[in-house]
Amino acid sequence: MNHSNSDFKLGLGGVAKRPQGLKSHREDGFTFVELVAVIVLIGILASV
Repeated sequence: MNHSNSDFKLGLGGVAKRPQGLKSHREDGFTFVELVAVIVLIGILASV
């Protein structure tokens, strides 16, 4: 847990130093959210 927390802080530091990295990270985040939304929709349709 302590190790992953330090990795998280290192990741934030890397993002702060590279604005372009932040942009691509956000795009990946939106893509992941869309993927989850599709999976949830399929689950709802399958249960109906």
